[in-house]
Amino acid sequence: MTYSFEVNTRSQSLGIFGLSEDRTQRLELMLLLQEKYQMNSVQISDFLNSNNIKTPHNKTYNYKIVWSSIKKYKARLNRFKLGTIERVKETIYYRFD
Repeated sequence: MTYSFEVNTRSQSLGIFGLSEDRTQRLELMLLLQEKYQMNSVQISDFLNSNNIKTPHNKTYNYKIVWSSIKKYKARLNRFKLGTIERVKETIYYRFD
């Protein structure tokens, strides 16, 4: 008896590289400030700079960096949700001798 399975999937998350813990924490903080506390990009950049939080390249934040970082991070999170199973095919072969 032989079992055969064929699973076709579609995913955009295979090419996503890992982020460092520091970077993930900064992005999560920006997202929290925007979504929970309803802060705009200018307010978030002011908050980050006043708390001496630097960019990954050790620079200060401005509204453009905050806005684009949040936009890219949201797109990244959405890519993890897009995976689908398109088809599953199961075949069983049984041979009588």
